[in-house]
Amino acid sequence: MGVDHIFGETDAMNAIFVDSLQTYNNVCNGCFKTIYTLSTKIALEKNIPFIVTGLSRGQFFETRLTEDLFLGESKELQNIDNVILEARKAYHHSKDKTNNLLKADTIFTDDSIFEKVKFIDFYRYTDVTLSEMMTYLNTKLPWSRPTDTGRSTNCLINEVGIHIHKKREGYHNYAFPYSWDVRIGHKTREETIDEINEDISEGNVNKILKEINYTFETEKNNEYLTAYIVKNNNSTKDDLKTHLKKYLPEGCIPQKFNELDELPLTQNGKIDVKALKEISEENTKNIYVAPSNEIEEYLVGIWEDVFSRKQISVQDGFLELGGHSLMLIKIASRIKENLKIDMPFTEILDRSTIVNVATYIEDYIKTNLID
Repeated sequence: MGVDHIFGETDAMNAIFVDSLQTYNNVCNGCFKTIYTLSTKIALEKNIPFIVTGLSRGQFFETRLTEDLFLGESKELQNIDNVILEARKAYHHSKDKTNNLLKADTIFTDDSIFEKVKFIDFYRYTDVTLSEMMTYLNTKLPWSRPTDTGRSTNCLINEVGIHIHKKREGYHNYAFPYSWDVRIGHKTREETIDEINEDISEGNVNKILKEINYTFETEKNNEYLTAYIVKNNNSTKDDLKTHLKKYLPEGCIPQKFNELDELPLTQNGKIDVKALKEISEENTKNIYVAPSNEIEEYLVGIWEDVFSRKQISVQDGFLELGGHSLMLIKIASRIKENLKIDMPFTEILDRSTIVNVATYIEDYIKTNLID
């Protein structure tokens, strides 16, 4: 019986690569989301019930599993699968440039898609060796492996992501997955060190950067969007954020909102940009908001531990702080473990700030409190 081979494609990859480099200092985040989104779209169109993912063992462990999954009742396999599924839902529902460019909202309109198309994480179910996998790819599929950096089976741009991550973050962006590879016996320590220390061709990096039209700067860009709004007693900053999320990708939503009694104007009646900048600088000095009750204080402790940061304001947004699906798992797992509240990942994403998450928990306790 013959096997049909279907390939997905998009014209948006250069823009996705640029966004991933700007946001995550690698190309993998944008690439993985593109692969999952396109494969889900094709599976839905062709009535294909399963998608077999191709993460390496190290990548699977690094992006799917955390120590929180093995606390208490979470040790049951089905509970772990449920947590992974919820993380996958949050991953695809989160608004970003990749979602926008691939029009993912038309695919992931609701969670029923995850029943129609199910993901099978390949390395969960087999101890296949790397050489066996490569032999299968080379002999059984209508696909030729391109010459690349040696780290990925089909990625020509991987070298760029590694180079930029090392320059900006100070370490190889595969360092953590590789450490898992060593611990679970997929690779030897010497093999991983050789790969991490492999020379990167800056000439090739610059050539690809020019091709995708991205200018690389060593220093991370710490700028962020600020909105200046005239105070309105009928709406809050969170109301405005929620409204903007309906029309804008996450990266286009202002991270800071400065409420003013009125907008400063020049003598000619135009917006005084210089005055706005001074207002922004002054407000930034006092941006920290301390917890006001025990629940907020408890959540601040979780946030600070998960993000490895101190003095996180209860008004700081989850995505603004650099949150991702792995952090969602950790936060939700600790809330469940300590407070016995099964808080959906989407609630943390939508509520974003510690203040709003605390309100959810307070309302839950009041609703479910048994005298």
